[in-house]
This record gives sequence, structure tokens and C-alpha cells, in this order.
Amino acid sequence: TRLQGDWSSDVCSSDLDEVAATVAAFKAVYREAGHGDPDGLPLGFALRAFVADDRAAAAAREAMERYVRTRRYARQRPYEELVARDLIAFGSPDDVVAVLRRYEAVGFRLLLALVNVGGLEAKTVLDAMERLAREVMPAFA
Repeated sequence: TRLQGDWSSDVCSSDLDEVAATVAAFKAVYREAGHGDPDGLPLGFALRAFVADDRAAAAAREAMERYVRTRRYARQRPYEELVARDLIAFGSPDDVVAVLRRYEAVGFRLLLALVNVGGLEAKTVLDAMERLAREVMPAFA
């Protein structure tokens, strides 16, 4: 059995419901192929994740808007829609944990956090990475 569809799309171009359907289809095919229970597989995902205070959040928002505007294959969506649909995880540690929990519920166990969306000062990116490690990831230990 083959799965149909584009497996290489940027998460910013997919809805979480679409991603969940893809994961469910993969698991069904995995079972049908006789490989057993796929629930223990280390499925991973890449997500733009940024933990920041208000000043850094404003810079990250501007960088994210520029990223979407200049991506050839990205759906052109406003920042508010990306946040509302959990296509990015920007905000307080609690905000980011909440989004990551929704991806975890879909079946993902590994995260590739894309913190630098481009055009941010190195210190801003490093601070966000440190906060992600210190204030978000312990919730998944």
C-alpha cells in the first residue's frame, strides 16, 4: 500500500488536522504492512518555536512574517493565523508547551525546534533557545 500526497510540505503550509491525518494514514499502512504497532515509533516534526518576552516576541513576529512572505512554496498566511492554527509555537513558555502538547497528541515524539527564522540578532536567538531548553522542554521529561 502506498500513501498519497505530499510528504515534504512545510508545516507552515499544512494544518495540524492535515498533519494528524497523514500520521494516522502512515500508522495504518505500517500496520497493514505487518510491521506491528507503530505507536512506539519515534515520529518527529520540525516546528518554528520561539520563547520570548514582549520585545523579542515582536522581533520574532516580524522575522516570521518576512519568512512566510519570502518563501516560494509557503501559503501566505498572517502571523495571527499561524499562531491560531498551531502552525508555529511563539510566546510564553506555557504557550509553547500547549502547542507542543497538541503535536504530541497527534503522535509525535521528537521535535526539531526551528528558532531562528532569519534576520534576528544572535543574542535574541540564543536567549530563545536557552529558554526553550530551560522553561519548555522539562515539561516533556
